[in-house]
Amino acid sequence: MRSGRVLPRVLSASFVATAALLQACSSPNTGGAIGPGYEPSSSGGASNNNGSSSGGSSSGGSSSGGSSSGSSSGGSSSGATSGSSSGSSSGGTAATGNTISADATWANGMTISEATTIAAGVTVTIANGATINVAAGVVITVAGTLTATAGTPHAILTGTGWTGMVIPAGGTITADSLDITGAATPMDVTGNATYDNATITGANTAIDVEINGTLSMTGATITGTLGESFINGAFTASHLDYERGPGEGVQIANAASVVKIDNSTFHGTGDVAGDMIISNACESLTMTYTAITGCHCAYHFGGITSFDIENMDINSDSYGFMMYGSSPTAGTRVFKNSNVETEAAAGIDESGTNGAITVSGVYFDTSSKLQLTDQEITISDAATSALPATSVGPQ
Repeated sequence: MRSGRVLPRVLSASFVATAALLQACSSPNTGGAIGPGYEPSSSGGASNNNGSSSGGSSSGGSSSGGSSSGSSSGGSSSGATSGSSSGSSSGGTAATGNTISADATWANGMTISEATTIAAGVTVTIANGATINVAAGVVITVAGTLTATAGTPHAILTGTGWTGMVIPAGGTITADSLDITGAATPMDVTGNATYDNATITGANTAIDVEINGTLSMTGATITGTLGESFINGAFTASHLDYERGPGEGVQIANAASVVKIDNSTFHGTGDVAGDMIISNACESLTMTYTAITGCHCAYHFGGITSFDIENMDINSDSYGFMMYGSSPTAGTRVFKNSNVETEAAAGIDESGTNGAITVSGVYFDTSSKLQLTDQEITISDAATSALPATSVGPQ
């Protein structure tokens, strides 16, 4: 009986001592990382990917304790113990936890070291000019909103071998002047994304629009491309500079896809590798004042309902068009007021089943012969000389 009364006191004392030891062991070490989940900040503090910060932190160190939904400056910020991160961070911090559950700002020097989700209803803002580092294999899921505003220098999302961003239905990206480097698929879009005045470098799949997804690009550059792009939703581009990689360029493969492109340039390194614009299924394709050069086929159509292609500069490919499949019963298909020049094989190669296709006001030079096997293409008012640069290509 006596021992039964003493034992709780012993356990109580042991618990207090253990708690004190754990507190001492978990206190931030201002000299740098002290264990898994910690990363040094630019001001000498540390961020705990599993712990939390309370009351903010001062320059040169960090604070610990309960969770905080405020902001930290000059030190490091971390999320609640449940693995979520909230509030704003600045001063060269490390991203923490798996879910961001309150509005936040990603500032210069931040590192995202694990899979991170921006929760629905939450807005994350990338600070102007900030460089955000992303670890290999990391995916950022934007179920809420990710935004970056125009600025000089550009903000940058960068890393080596990181997965990229996934935007599910309901998610939104609104980015201006946000360069993205080293991501396998920079934006996998089922929700809505706007990407303007910035550069995507070294992507396996530079453009990836899923069914029901919407992606708009203005003034974007895509370079160092390693693989093919895919459009299965809605895609709009203006003043886009797209560099084809070693294989195919952009493939459209959904019967409901709507694609609109103007004043853009698509270019590759030669005419014997991949095609540039491939349609296996598409509701409508509209392209105006755009140049396509350096590919096997500028257009390869295996299935499409409607297209309106005007004021194009198509040159230095093997084929201008391979018309191998278009709807015989629905849609309208027009190609006009364009130049097709220096095609190694043919200006148009037409075969298979096609609906009526109207070609008018187009200049075909002597190298760009017409191979109209099935006579489903009607050519009228062919231009006898090349249209001036003010009429074709990007303006």
